[in-house]
Amino acid sequence: MPEIVSNLVSTIIPVHNRPVMVREAVESVLAQTYRPIEVIVADDGSTDETPDVGRALERECPGVVRYVWNPKRGAGPARESGRQLARGEFIQHLDSDDRLLPDKFAVQVKALRDNPSCGAAYGFIRFCPEDEPPRVAPFKLTGETRDYLFPRLLIDRWWNTTCPLFRRSVCDAVGPWTDLQYSQDWEYDARVGSLGTRLTHTRAFVCEQRQHSAKRQTGHGGWLEAPDRVRFFSLLCAHATKAGVPTNCPEMRHFSRWVFA
Repeated sequence: MPEIVSNLVSTIIPVHNRPVMVREAVESVLAQTYRPIEVIVADDGSTDETPDVGRALERECPGVVRYVWNPKRGAGPARESGRQLARGEFIQHLDSDDRLLPDKFAVQVKALRDNPSCGAAYGFIRFCPEDEPPRVAPFKLTGETRDYLFPRLLIDRWWNTTCPLFRRSVCDAVGPWTDLQYSQDWEYDARVGSLGTRLTHTRAFVCEQRQHSAKRQTGHGGWLEAPDRVRFFSLLCAHATKAGVPTNCPEMRHFSRWVFA
């Protein structure tokens, strides 16, 4: 792992065959009002013009954008290849079809500086349906203030990958991303939660989740494939147990019914 650079925010963007959206994602990071930043585009074996776009972005922003191509193994290993290169004191994960809002880093770095006991800052997600105006209300449960990811994480992944900004120390403690083909981001959040990571809520819109007709990289379409599904449920339960979630609480009861069904 490289030496950590104080104040630097490292953004890791996994991508597979998304040349237009990945450029927009990178541009949303470059538009941040906060500095210093770095962007690592971790390609998961793209076979279209995405590598050309990644290399072009690297040329256009030398020293800020880095592009790395990997054999196709899934979003988790692609994210992990980016994590291994990241030098920042803070880590931002960004799906290649989503965008950051300009003040995200400024607001969330300040929140973490002001709350040294917190390991992650989160804010409101703006949901942007294709060909429709953005939704006015915060998406999922990001409008609610929560101190910890669990126990609610047993019911739903109540934020998205782009929403939180992590301290590097949290990501180092969590360790490598899994190779789960689906919901590897949910499992990663569960490991963050298993550490008892305290959250700080920045009550402002910080990112946009775009709904579109193309396939989402970490969607749930493969959940009928039993090995990944069983592995995910087993890991989620283990992480909740490590976090101290009581077996008789409403969230664990919901989870048990969900697994049984």
